[in-house]
Amino acid sequence: MTVPSPQTDQPLIPERRSEPWSGLRRGWRLLRVRLGIPATTSATKRLGNRGEQEARSYLRSIGYRVPYSNVYVPHAEADLVGQTADGAWAIVEVKTRVVDPTDAEAIAPEANITHAKRLKLRRIARHLARANQWPLQRVQIDVVAVECDPATHEPTRLRHWPAAIAVV
Repeated sequence: MTVPSPQTDQPLIPERRSEPWSGLRRGWRLLRVRLGIPATTSATKRLGNRGEQEARSYLRSIGYRVPYSNVYVPHAEADLVGQTADGAWAIVEVKTRVVDPTDAEAIAPEANITHAKRLKLRRIARHLARANQWPLQRVQIDVVAVECDPATHEPTRLRHWPAAIAVV
């Protein structure tokens, strides 16, 4: 399924997922919806979804347009894809973590972006730029870190790192 690009009305082209069981999983999800069976999600997935919602709200408040989430490309997924206030395309990686504010040795969520993850984010950015004919100079990779309270899992702190990872 392709979604029209908000600026050019051309489709944002995510490739098909290459997992061998993705079609079967999709069929099962559709059957569950039809039968009214609630989807089961893990606490980690719910926390990640909450972080993505907070990140999307924050980015919109600073002028980003964020029409796409969970965009799949071959062997990878972009958490959020949108445009900055000046029109550049942003691939946004959202990292959410439960952090105890009293713990002095707590690891920041953005510290989980390893070298391998940076390489994967660059591949995602290049793929989307090539598939949608975006100039590579107008594509950036942002990172949003969301820290949540351990008791309520409500977001307590958000940090945005625009153009945190070089695309080229």
